[in-house]
Amino acid sequence: MGLRDCRGHYLSARVRVDVVFGWMSFESLPGSIGIYRVIVFGFPTMTMPYDSFPAFMVFHGLVWAAFLTIGGVMLAMRRRMRDQGAAAAQIFSEDFLPLILLFSVSLTGLLLTVSYTWLKGSGYEFLAILHAVTVIFTLLWLPFGKFFHIFQRPVQLGVEFYKDVAARSELAHCARCGHGFASRMHIKDLKQVEHQLGFSYEVRGIDGVTHYQDVCPRCRRAMFSLAQGKLRARAQAHASNAPATMPLYVNPGLKEGPLGSEDADNFHPEEKSQHHASSRRFVGRLLPDFRTPSVESRRGTPRSRCRPRPSSRYTLLFLRPAMRHHAAGKR
Repeated sequence: MGLRDCRGHYLSARVRVDVVFGWMSFESLPGSIGIYRVIVFGFPTMTMPYDSFPAFMVFHGLVWAAFLTIGGVMLAMRRRMRDQGAAAAQIFSEDFLPLILLFSVSLTGLLLTVSYTWLKGSGYEFLAILHAVTVIFTLLWLPFGKFFHIFQRPVQLGVEFYKDVAARSELAHCARCGHGFASRMHIKDLKQVEHQLGFSYEVRGIDGVTHYQDVCPRCRRAMFSLAQGKLRARAQAHASNAPATMPLYVNPGLKEGPLGSEDADNFHPEEKSQHHASSRRFVGRLLPDFRTPSVESRRGTPRSRCRPRPSSRYTLLFLRPAMRHHAAGKR
């Protein structure tokens, strides 16, 4: 949302803050109930009759702010729905939810005005509770969404002023390499804030360094890499002194598989040989043409008439469904 869309929000926030904190108030003049005096920061200013046009505009300031807010929300909604670039990167919680909250707060506030102005207070209690719920939810959402920019932008201006002052002050030099990397004022303030928050970044004088903030970013990365290298070298030296482990075979024998001794206990050679013999008999009955001819038939039969033995891969692919049907028939 641009600056044009924020006029209603600014006006509404200004009126609410001034009234809530007592920065602006209204009081009637002594002896004249129909005339009000505007008090701004405790100082009396202008006076106006309650039925005058300036009083009407001032007393309905939130109404005009609600109209401006709804107009700005509609413009932002239109941009979110029509602009393909904005639609591709938008998120509901970050882009649409703030607009919905602003619209709901403005709409329920206008309904309150309609209720006590033209409807003689009909439904005012329900509308008041609904308006309070929307306002409270919006206030609770402030730190977690884009509404936080209300506080972030002024702080960001202060950070820029701080950077300008720090750029003109003396530089802090790295305790390891001696090069300047930041302002001394910034490093000093950072140490003080960390100490107040309970963080301790003091070190034990490694390479002439006594505090982590006294090291430039390049040397921090270098020291991190050197520390990792020392740990690895220490681990390798410890591993070289330890005795070597005995190598193990992946599959040392026919009777040992992935389960080790369990495979050896469950291995029954007589049952396996009987199973292989029954399988060979079944294949012979099912496919007599694929049986391999004997040595005598190979010698007496011309080479062109001798049917070659098929590949084991294609044989298994062809025989697997047939063997399943044969096993089902036995059952």
